[in-house]
Amino acid sequence: GNYFEAARGRVQFPLQFLPVDRSNTVFSEGGQSFSDIQQKTERFSFSYMGLTEDDKETLDAIFKDTGTGKPFLISFDPDSVFGSSVNYYIRYVKVEAAPQFSIVSPGNFTANMVLREEL
Repeated sequence: GNYFEAARGRVQFPLQFLPVDRSNTVFSEGGQSFSDIQQKTERFSFSYMGLTEDDKETLDAIFKDTGTGKPFLISFDPDSVFGSSVNYYIRYVKVEAAPQFSIVSPGNFTANMVLREEL
């Protein structure tokens, strides 16, 4: 399928993996807790630095295609730099909000993105 790999820029540290537990816990008058156990997911917050004009336009096109409603696969660690295997950081995600771009200098862009895991 189609994929995006930045020509020059890379995802910058810190790359935030934020666990989300959607379980709902209520407490009775007697102090007992009752939980409606839900699936756990993650949010991912990261920045790309050093993007070229083509990279920025490609990310624009991806967001135009997916918006916040169409899921896609992403590999956060294709070279197994911070995980035990390539597969550990592959997730099915949706964009949580439009990417925020900044121009650092001519032909040099930064993008901030937040993705959420879909089940």
